[in-house]
Amino acid sequence: MIRLLISLFLLFICTDLKSQSQNREPKSFEAFPIKSEDIKLDGKLDDTFWSDVTGISDFLVQEPVEGGEPTEKTTVKVAYDENYLYIGAIFYDSNPDGIKAFKMRKDAPLNTDDRFMWILDTYLDGRNAYFFEINPRGLMGDGLLTIGQGRSLNKDWDGIWRPWTYIGDFGWSAEIRIPFHTLNFDPKTGTWGINFQRTIRRKMKKFYGRA
Repeated sequence: MIRLLISLFLLFICTDLKSQSQNREPKSFEAFPIKSEDIKLDGKLDDTFWSDVTGISDFLVQEPVEGGEPTEKTTVKVAYDENYLYIGAIFYDSNPDGIKAFKMRKDAPLNTDDRFMWILDTYLDGRNAYFFEINPRGLMGDGLLTIGQGRSLNKDWDGIWRPWTYIGDFGWSAEIRIPFHTLNFDPKTGTWGINFQRTIRRKMKKFYGRA
């Protein structure tokens, strides 16, 4: 069983969150174990196993006013089998025609696009982590985050993983598959740190996973 800790200190790409999150206790949940033959990924989260996975929906606004309630709902679910970590997310949007997804080149900065970003701290040390992001069209970005005297994101790292996305009248959704072999971690411990962030570009708002 993989146990995940949602902790705001993992959002160390955001200096203000790092300082504030040190006073917060991380919230934990367990990723849901599944059988690989149950899986058909297309971005829609319509596989039956997803209905058994508890979703995380208590996001808060990060920008423009930190700590407020989001105007759009976000639900994230995490599952795994013996080979892969799976993340499923639904990004509800009351105006799906306003979804922004322009970028098409891998690792392009998503400063004009809606996006979903997540961070995996597989050693739970608060110093090193894997950075991932997608836009609603499935554009991929990834890198290695480190923090010490400062912080840095090395986008030369290219992980082996794949997203599937879908845009509908509800908003957009994504299913992500990350092979365990693309990540370094201690197999003797099943506790990782994880955090999520959603950006709605037209509203200039960012939501983060509540801790």
